[in-house]
Parts: sequence; C-alpha cells; structure tokens
Amino acid sequence: MLAAQGEALEMALWSAVRALRERAALYRRIAERAPSARDVSSQALAAEEAAAFEHEATLIQDMVLRQTRAEATTSPR
Repeated sequence: MLAAQGEALEMALWSAVRALRERAALYRRIAERAPSARDVSSQALAAEEAAAFEHEATLIQDMVLRQTRAEATTSPR
C-alpha cells in the first residue's frame, strides 16, 4: 500500500511539472505577442511569470528524479 501511495504521489508531481511547463509556455507566448513598445511592462511581467513557472517545474522535477535515483540504488534486486 505504501508503494502504491508513492507511485500516486510521483504521478501527481509529474502532472504538476507538466502543468507548470504548460503555464510557462503560455506566458512566453503572451510575452512574445505583447504589442511592442507600449506594452513593455506587460511583456516583462509575462516573461518573469514564465521564468518563475519554469523554475518551479525544474525544482519539482529535480526532486522527483533525485528520489527516484535514491530508491533505485537502495532497492533490492
């Protein structure tokens, strides 16, 4: 049962990574499409949001991968 909960948690974390990366991509598109000079602040804000979402996704991904590697090295074969 504990293994099943761990797998469910890992799946949820990977879903979070995907959702954050999708949101980052959306904000990058918003930043790219912002009308030139008069919307510089909106463009900058969207770019900052994209970077923040990408950073959060990377943090979660790195944590999941570290945990997966740790479990692989300690599990009996």
